[in-house]
Amino acid sequence: MPEFIIQGVLTTLLLLGRKWFGLLLHTPVAAFHARQFLRNEWRVDVTEIFQQSQREKLRRLVKLGVYFVGFLLVVFRYVNGGVGGWRWVESLCTKSYTQITV
Repeated sequence: MPEFIIQGVLTTLLLLGRKWFGLLLHTPVAAFHARQFLRNEWRVDVTEIFQQSQREKLRRLVKLGVYFVGFLLVVFRYVNGGVGGWRWVESLCTKSYTQITV
């Protein structure tokens, strides 16, 4: 249940922040969670778990893949922002150094 709430809040924040690619990535998972919640499929019936194992395994692997791609994108943007954030300092230092020596 907390996963549904967190996914709904994340999707809403992506929509309000106009982060279209992240929203496009997380909307199917949010729709899947909404469908599961509305059909009461989020509760696992112990007697039927072995009959649904292949289908549930595939669903959970796809969901894990979506979360993993989202995690990789966050890490990439964090590293790219950190590296790109220092370029202006480096270019500022090299420009001022060349102006002093000339």
